[in-house]
Amino acid sequence: MRKCLPALFLIIFISFGLSSCAFHDYEYVDKALHPKEMDQVFDYSPSSIKPYKCQAPCEIALINAETRTEKYVVWDTIYTGSYTPQKFAGTIISYMGEEFARRGIKLNSKNPKRILVSLGEARVDFRPYSQKALFELKIDIPDLNYQKIYKGSDASLEWFLALAYAVHHSVMEFMKDPVVVKYIESKP
Repeated sequence: MRKCLPALFLIIFISFGLSSCAFHDYEYVDKALHPKEMDQVFDYSPSSIKPYKCQAPCEIALINAETRTEKYVVWDTIYTGSYTPQKFAGTIISYMGEEFARRGIKLNSKNPKRILVSLGEARVDFRPYSQKALFELKIDIPDLNYQKIYKGSDASLEWFLALAYAVHHSVMEFMKDPVVVKYIESKP
């Protein structure tokens, strides 16, 4: 029995170690996904932020249309990175709200101009010395019967930073889309 005791402790230690290797990306991405941090990374200045030219009041409703609540694995090499799409979409909507606020747009859940936000694919591919992230942001504007997927990709030494950068790129593509700009700037 005494000879088996060290092996038993080793098995217990490994089990606890492996279970603690699971990360939820939206928590790590949320810490990295803020306008000031993105400004530093991508060398933005206040003059690079173009305000929308809309009729007052400048408001939209961003609705979390993501219904999936199960965990998805985004990265599985040494650690397992996972996310829950519904919570992750909430993190991204919060970031989108910050970016809209910088451009003079307020979020108002009661506004008739509604944009439904959900997620497509999110994954991080391991590469030596860097991780490459791919992210898809699904947008649906029911008033226009407009649906589009905005894709972003980027790389970083840290997998969650690569994912945050990919999210940022997809959000910027969405915010520059002429159809979206025209919809936001139109009268309510």
